[in-house]
Amino acid sequence: MEGKTKEVRRAYYLTDTMSRVVLTKMSTKGQVVIPKAMRKDLDIEDGDIFAVFGKADTIVLRRVSIPTEE
Repeated sequence: MEGKTKEVRRAYYLTDTMSRVVLTKMSTKGQVVIPKAMRKDLDIEDGDIFAVFGKADTIVLRRVSIPTEE
């Protein structure tokens, strides 16, 4: 039962801290689609750069801005 409790806690944490949870599937090329409505809500555009963090069964994408050389 400990494993199920851990999963429920994790699911609650994710839904409690994020405005929306949606399901998506990885393609055979390793690509994951961020649904259009979520991209619009978060103002994500083509070419945006993300840092990818992973541990155990969790992956986090964080948008980053790379300073331009001036």
